Amino acid sequence: MIETRHALSVLEMRIKKIVIWSSLALLAFIAVLAISLFRPAQETLQIAIAAPLSNIEQVDALAGESIIQGAQLYVDQLNEAGGIDGKELELKVYDDQNNPKVAAKVAHEIIESDALAVIGHYSSNTTLVAGKIYQAYGIPVVTGSATADDITTWNNWYFRTVFKNSDQGLSIANYISKILERSRISVVYSTDSYGSTLADDTVNAFTELGGDVVNRWSLSTESDRDAIVDELVAMQENEADPGVIVVCA
Repeated sequence: MIETRHALSVLEMRIKKIVIWSSLALLAFIAVLAISLFRPAQETLQIAIAAPLSNIEQVDALAGESIIQGAQLYVDQLNEAGGIDGKELELKVYDDQNNPKVAAKVAHEIIESDALAVIGHYSSNTTLVAGKIYQAYGIPVVTGSATADDITTWNNWYFRTVFKNSDQGLSIANYISKILERSRISVVYSTDSYGSTLADDTVNAFTELGGDVVNRWSLSTESDRDAIVDELVAMQENEADPGVIVVCA
């Protein structure tokens, strides 16, 4: 019961942060639009928002709904205050299902729409795929949740209101080394863009601090999970120290 309550508490905090990030992301776009409207003849200024809403895990669905609710709240407040130069904003929602292939399809739909800019996507995987399409067509986009460095490093049209994986990796490494005063880590990482790059960033930062990386385990299947558990049990039986276990997934 305690573990369940803790998990729910973490989920609630995560969702609240996403709502805040989404509002800040929208605020950044408002500033851009206020300075220079791309299509002054439009009576309504349309902004697309891409988020996971269906065919996904519950936690991702809750995150997607929260992203949209946070953005819509700000749009409503802005419109009640008179909009931008007397023009109302319209938020058009697209469901990318947290799937890179669907995200690419959604990106093309947005390109063909009247959207001036885009808020999204939620995960690093979908954001990286869609980002190439937005860049090719010159559509400005901002994400409040995707953290892989490459999302913005090589794309002049993509922005973010959240930290990067390299920032997270550096923070994790420093915390383990300087606060916990531990010199060894083992890393478990998912093989997607988020997990693999966060693992690399954490390992690089920890190594530079003089730490030792005992193991790096990729996690993409149930058999991977079972193999990691078996190896940890064997280490425990042999009184071997895996160090602090860092999960990047």
